[in-house]
Amino acid sequence: MKLERRDSKKLIFFGGAYSNLEATRELKSILDSQKISPKDIFCTGDILAYCADPNETIEVFKEWGINSIYGNVEEQLVGDQENCGCNFKEGTECDILSRNWYEYIRSNVTEESMNYLRTLPATFSIKFGDHSLRIIHGGVNDISKFFFKETPLEFFEKEVAPLVDEQIIIAGHSGIPFLKELKNHYWINAGVIGMPANDGTTRAWYLELTLEDGLWASLHSFSYNSKSTSEKMNKKNLPSEYASTLINGIWPNQDIIPIAQRDNQGIALKEEKRKIK
Repeated sequence: MKLERRDSKKLIFFGGAYSNLEATRELKSILDSQKISPKDIFCTGDILAYCADPNETIEVFKEWGINSIYGNVEEQLVGDQENCGCNFKEGTECDILSRNWYEYIRSNVTEESMNYLRTLPATFSIKFGDHSLRIIHGGVNDISKFFFKETPLEFFEKEVAPLVDEQIIIAGHSGIPFLKELKNHYWINAGVIGMPANDGTTRAWYLELTLEDGLWASLHSFSYNSKSTSEKMNKKNLPSEYASTLINGIWPNQDIIPIAQRDNQGIALKEEKRKIK
């Protein structure tokens, strides 16, 4: 895969806009105020999901002109599939609720928005300074694979084994940001902006990579009008469980989270900065 070079000193990554117009607009405002070029901003996919404004959120992406790969939701929509492809276990609460919001998106996304989704690539490979990055959604070869901070190390190592030339992996999908040092790689989840990180706060998250006497990774949070987003979901009869998550910061359940990490629910995450190379 061809490496796209970025010659700036700072790159921004985020995932899971999830049809959340308010969060998307707020992040755009933050990054515009910092004069971050759209070519240096990357979304890890799932522009669309739980919330009420799929077309409006896509319009912000188009106006903004940032980079995005497709997530499993976009892949399923473009393929005219009947489910979101989120890899939720069948019969779990998340699986049942997803049928509601996914059908809402299928019924409400315009053809113009679909045409935009069809232009999205599966991944990006970026050359940043002396560093090579691979931007993915879930797993390296499985778009719907979940990785969390407490996922066993051997699963990470097996996943990155084919990546010889790219030592830094920027991922999304799982919804909780983290930095993970592996034997020869770094795995970074940039977090999402459309739903809270299951930490009892309503904050959204994004990642900043900076070249400054080495490569630094910073996980940042921000607040936005999540109450407005929640109210719109309720008016559209979207799942009240996710509308409530926007207010209380707690996911409807923890089925997808490793058992070793489940006790962290409701504990506010801290912003983090680390030199990774």
